[in-house]
Amino acid sequence: MVDSWLTYADYCAYGYADIAESDFPRAAAQATLQIMEATHWRAAIAADTVSIKYLLDCEALLISEATKQAQVEESSGSGAVTSSSNDGYSESYAAASDTRKEYVTRCAQIIRQTLGAPGANWMLLAGAVYHPRARR
Repeated sequence: MVDSWLTYADYCAYGYADIAESDFPRAAAQATLQIMEATHWRAAIAADTVSIKYLLDCEALLISEATKQAQVEESSGSGAVTSSSNDGYSESYAAASDTRKEYVTRCAQIIRQTLGAPGANWMLLAGAVYHPRARR
């Protein structure tokens, strides 16, 4: 199995959300697992440079998204602030489960958009269904 396509130095070159080097291996492994699950483990056989480039981009975006999500969860505790009124004295919070669902949805969108490109869409294809001709 592929541990990760991306190194910490490569991730830093993208210029996305900051992550500590000690936290990077865990985030990279999580992003790789998300990609593998979405591609039904077909991403592991990617060997051409175009597919690898799309996998690198996708993994970097997923790590950035995970970093942002961790910051939101850390700063808000039980949920993210959804609205604030009365000069900041009244705040409404989103439930933590709602922000987690949004995060999972965003990650799925990132994978579909990044790996849906012409050079990498073979990883997302689910295959065709065979329908035999009806008996006569």
